[in-house]
Amino acid sequence: MPFFLFRLMRVVAVLLFAAGVALWLFVSREKPQKKEMVNTPPKVLCVPAVSGNADMIVEAFGTVMPRNSVKLAMEIAGRIDYVHPDFREGASIHKDEILLRIDQCTLLLNERNARVLVDQARADIRLLEQEISNLKADAGLARSNLQLAAKELERVRALAENQFASKTSLDKVE
Repeated sequence: MPFFLFRLMRVVAVLLFAAGVALWLFVSREKPQKKEMVNTPPKVLCVPAVSGNADMIVEAFGTVMPRNSVKLAMEIAGRIDYVHPDFREGASIHKDEILLRIDQCTLLLNERNARVLVDQARADIRLLEQEISNLKADAGLARSNLQLAAKELERVRALAENQFASKTSLDKVE
């Protein structure tokens, strides 16, 4: 217990000493002096404006990136037979101007070739449709042949039961 009181007294003594130093600093501080604010207008140098051209040279290192860029891609392949005269890097081209034109002969030949391929595909479709109808007719014939064969089997069995047909003829039909 005496050790606890000794520690408590030390803490209280340090706090009292700190409070005394803080009070002495507060009382002994200097009062701030007021300064008068002088309102002075800003100084401006007026120069008359003169029109003229001036060359400005800027030297810098780095990469120049455009604000707007356009990527061009052809939708169809072919030989180019016209290029716009201003079609170069950095040039300005107005809206609705033709940049490149593909050779029309190649396009017409490709179109004719495509039309021929379409006509051939249509002919192949007609041929396949005819084959489908032929196969349906063959299937109908096969069904009727099956019915005839089933009737023939029943007839021969009936004859074999009555012993008007031989066992070999019944085996042939089955």
